Amino acid sequence: MTHHRANGCRQVEQGTAVGGGVACGYARVLERRARREPRRRVSPQDRDQEKKRLCAAVEQCKKQLQETKETIDAGETDAASILDAHLLMLDDQAFATQINACIDEGRNAEWAVRHTIDQLKAQLSTAEAAYLKQRAEDLEHIATRVIHALSETLQPEESRVRADLPKPTPSTDMAPGEILVAWDLSAADAITALSPAVRGLVLAQGSNQSHTAIIARARQIPAVFGVPNIVHRTKNGAPLIVDGLTGSVVVHPTDAEQCDAQSKSERYRSFSTSLNSRLRCTNDDIRSVDGTTFEFSANIDTPEEARQVAAMNVRGIGLFRTEFLYLSKRKKLDEDTQTAAYSDAAAAIAPHPIVFRTFDLGADKLPTGAPISAGSNPALGLRAIRLANVEPELFRTQLRAILRAAVHGNARIMLPLVTRLDEVITAKTTIESCCAELEREGLSFRRIPIGAMIEVPSAALLSREIAAQVDFLSIGTNDLVQYTLAVDRNDPQVAHLATLLHPAVLRLLEICAKASEDTDISICGDMAGDPVALPVAVGLGFQSLSIAPRLIPFAQETVRRLDVAEAQSIAKTALAMSSAAEVRTLVWRRLHNRLGDLWREQGVRSPQFDNGNRASTQ
Repeated sequence: MTHHRANGCRQVEQGTAVGGGVACGYARVLERRARREPRRRVSPQDRDQEKKRLCAAVEQCKKQLQETKETIDAGETDAASILDAHLLMLDDQAFATQINACIDEGRNAEWAVRHTIDQLKAQLSTAEAAYLKQRAEDLEHIATRVIHALSETLQPEESRVRADLPKPTPSTDMAPGEILVAWDLSAADAITALSPAVRGLVLAQGSNQSHTAIIARARQIPAVFGVPNIVHRTKNGAPLIVDGLTGSVVVHPTDAEQCDAQSKSERYRSFSTSLNSRLRCTNDDIRSVDGTTFEFSANIDTPEEARQVAAMNVRGIGLFRTEFLYLSKRKKLDEDTQTAAYSDAAAAIAPHPIVFRTFDLGADKLPTGAPISAGSNPALGLRAIRLANVEPELFRTQLRAILRAAVHGNARIMLPLVTRLDEVITAKTTIESCCAELEREGLSFRRIPIGAMIEVPSAALLSREIAAQVDFLSIGTNDLVQYTLAVDRNDPQVAHLATLLHPAVLRLLEICAKASEDTDISICGDMAGDPVALPVAVGLGFQSLSIAPRLIPFAQETVRRLDVAEAQSIAKTALAMSSAAEVRTLVWRRLHNRLGDLWREQGVRSPQFDNGNRASTQ
C-alpha cells in the first residue's frame, strides 16, 4: 500500500474516545457498502421455504461465530463471552418466532429479519440508559450477518442485489502499522480483524460501551468511534493519529504531531500496563495516602461480565442492571429463567456481594403485551420503582428470583429511582410477602439486605428518612445530574451542561453523605470514575465506589494518591462556589502535582484550555 506522507490537507475529526491510548499509523479504509436487502412478497405456499432459508442462514452464522471463537486466545474471556452472547441471540426461540411471524405476514426472509431487528432496535434506542441504546448495535450486527448469509441463497433474478449486501467480515490483510478505518465493525469481526498488526481503529459509528469497544480495549488498540465523515475523508495510506483518550483523529498530521503522539503512545502503554498489573492483585487493599481504605465494585449488565470482573481487584458488583434481560427477550421472563441468570452472576462473584437493581424500565419498555400506556414523557412517567409498585406480578416474579438466587452468593436488592418514602415502604412489604410465599412453598431462598438508589433531588433531600428504612444507599450520579440540572445527557445540544461538578449537585451529595452516617452508602455512576470529580466525591465522604470495569484501574490509582484531609478541604471550598468551572479550576490547582500525570494519560486538559466545558469532568 502507498503511504501518503506529505499529500493531503491536515484535518482534525472528533469522535467518542474508546480508550487504548494513542496510535500513529497509516489508514486502511474499508468502504461502506449499500445496505439493501431484497424485499418481496411471499405467497402462502412459499413461506415454509423462506423459513427453511432463514433456519439455514442462522445455522451458518452460528458456525461462523463458533469458528471465530475457536481462534480466541485462552485469556480473552471477554471476547469469548461476547461471542457466546451473540450465539445465544441466534439461538433465542422468541427471536426466531418474531421473524417467522413476519414471514407469515408475507415478507421474504431478508425483509422479515430487517423488520424484526428494526423493531427491537427502536425499543432500545429510545431507552434512557445509554448502555441499552448501545445494545442495539449488537442487534444490527446480528441482522447484517444473517442477511448476508441469506444472500447466499438468493434466486438468480435477485442476484443483482447481492453485491450491495454488506459482508459480515472485513476482507483485509492488515500490514503492520496500519489503522483500520471503517463505517462499522461487529465484535465478531473485530476479533478477526484486530490482529497484533493493527495499530488503531476508527469507526464512523459505534459507542464506547459497545462490544466492539470492549474488544479494542482488551487488545490495547487505540480507538475512536462515532466519527461520521472519516470513511469519506480518508484515503488508503493517509497518515493518521488516533487518540483514544480525547476522541480526536488527526489526518495528515505534522511531523511534530506524529513525534509527540508516538511519545504519548509509549508512555501510556507503560503506564496502563503498570496499573493493570496492580488491578489483578486481588488481595491488595486500596488505601489513600493517609491510610483510609476504599472499596471499589463494578457496574455490569450480564452474568458473563460478572465472571470477567471476578478476576479484578474489586469488592463485588455494586450494580447489576437487570432490565437488559427483559429488553433482550422482549417478553415476560418466568421466575426460573431469572433465577438461573441471577444465580450465575451471584456465584461468579461470591463471596463478594452483588447488588441486583430491580428493573429500571419505563412503561414504554415493558415486555410485549403489558397493557400500560407509555405516557407522553417516559423519563418522568411510570418507570422504575413506580412501575414496579403498580405492576405487582412483574415485580414479585423478579423479587422471588433474586431471593432464590441469593442462596448461591452474597446478593442484595436495590430499588431504583426512589422519589418518595412510601415507595420504599411498599416495596419492602412486597419483598417480605415474597419471602413468606417462598417459605410456604418450601423453596430455598435467603432474606437479603435491601437498598435504595438516590437519583432525584427529592430522594436526596429525604435521604435521612429513606436511610432509616433500608440497609444501604447508592447514589446514581448520572440521573441525579440529569434531574437536578434538567439536562438530557443523550441530547448532543445540551449534554455538555450535564456537569458532575455543578455546586447544586455537590450540595445534594453532601446532604446524602451526612444523612447516612449509620447506613452504608456508595456512589454508583460516572462521578466515581471521573478523573477530576472523584477527588471531590472523596472529600464529601464517599469511600465506597461502583463504576464501569474499564474505569477501575485509573480510579483506584487516583484514590491511592489522595490525602483525604486535603480532599475534604477541596470539597468544603467547592460547596461554596457558584459554578462547575470554578470547582474544576480549584481541583486542578490543588491536585495537579499529585494527579497531573494520571490526568494527562486520561486526556484531561487544563481548565485554561477548555474553559471547563469538558462534559465528563465538569
